[in-house]
Amino acid sequence: QYDVNAAASVFVLVGLASVGLWTWRRALWQVPAAGLLATGVWLTGSRVAMAAAAGMTLLTLAFDAIGKGRRARWPVIGGAAVVLIGVAAVVSLYPQGRNLNVSASVESRAILFRVGVGMVRDAPVFGIGVGRFFDSSEKYGAAAIGPILGRDVSRENAHNNFLQVLSELGFVGFLAFWWLLVASSSGG
Repeated sequence: QYDVNAAASVFVLVGLASVGLWTWRRALWQVPAAGLLATGVWLTGSRVAMAAAAGMTLLTLAFDAIGKGRRARWPVIGGAAVVLIGVAAVVSLYPQGRNLNVSASVESRAILFRVGVGMVRDAPVFGIGVGRFFDSSEKYGAAAIGPILGRDVSRENAHNNFLQVLSELGFVGFLAFWWLLVASSSGG
């Protein structure tokens, strides 16, 4: 079974790392790569991933502007305008009938959050093991989302990469993951 939402969140994470590593010398390959990642997120139809990408890009631009002072004002305004135009295009062009049940989506993610917290509670230091969230989720109550979504679901991924990394790798792996994100955002 394919999980397009998980793919979308990975695309967003990779894209944000790329934004953190941005330089004009790398633009020749970063711009097309960003276009491919954005297309991938669009094709998955994950509204949460699209919103996360837009929000985090705006935050990254804002933090970059704070770090550079007044001289970064116009590039940041231009970047923010591009992001907002992109968001408007996504909202206006979003295919009708795709992922319309927002309340079921939110409710199922709340259950999956509790599932992940249960896993962290049972194995806080090193986690339950890489790639084990999906198979272990049934034991922790993921089957409760089946009736909400109107289909047979007994196991599911976290629908939240940070929670899934924390559940599978524990706090040790999660801190290493955060170190990697911070290191990539301060690189250049």
